[in-house]
Amino acid sequence: VLPHLIAQGFNVRSYGVGENFGIEGPLTDRWTPYFNEDYPYLYSLAMKDRDKAGIFVEEFNRFVEEDKVPSFSFILLPNDHTNGLSNGVETPTSMIADNDEGVGIVVEAISESKIWKESIIFIFEDDTQHAYDHLDSHRGPALAIGPWVKRGYVSSATYSYPNLYKTMELILGAQPLTRFDEKAVGMYDIFTAKPDLTPYEKIDRTYAEEIHNGMLGDLVKESSKIHWDKMDEAEGAAEFLWKYRKG
Repeated sequence: VLPHLIAQGFNVRSYGVGENFGIEGPLTDRWTPYFNEDYPYLYSLAMKDRDKAGIFVEEFNRFVEEDKVPSFSFILLPNDHTNGLSNGVETPTSMIADNDEGVGIVVEAISESKIWKESIIFIFEDDTQHAYDHLDSHRGPALAIGPWVKRGYVSSATYSYPNLYKTMELILGAQPLTRFDEKAVGMYDIFTAKPDLTPYEKIDRTYAEEIHNGMLGDLVKESSKIHWDKMDEAEGAAEFLWKYRKG
């Protein structure tokens, strides 16, 4: 996504995302100008998402002051993947609360800025993690936030990633990435002709920070068999997290 926009002359900024550049290892000199190098690279769970969000907000505020806000920014906040349940490690509930807090910090900062009227924020998961809901295992949550987006609206349209990319491309005036988003329709129903410029206020996290120091029970043993450091290879994570929350 990002190299595609760069090739068209768009000013972009990446916060922790390497996959969009087709790289999984260290950054090359070719791409470093487009990265915030203070931001944890790739899927780092070591730093709290709220602190990652703070790095973004600090640079964003400077960009706003200098009238140099990128046309497109991609922010990775991955802590809702969690580290499972191990002694001395932050619990899944605590890490998900941290992820929510990080998202709130980002949204609040953008909505309180002078460029809010020209902004839109899309929030989506990297994949569904086969977390089955009552309809389909391929479904995943997605949010659109901005003055021109209907507040409190839940779309009944069937959308997928090509629709999301198409919508971004239409807003930016960018060329399609593939034939799939070229043929896709934009997410027109989520927008309104009358903007609501009311900023969003972050809600304090509900769950306190929590480190697991419990007994080495069955859940801890099950968690130890999952490769939490490789997020998209953490086979059994969805089932484990369901047991952790629901029994």
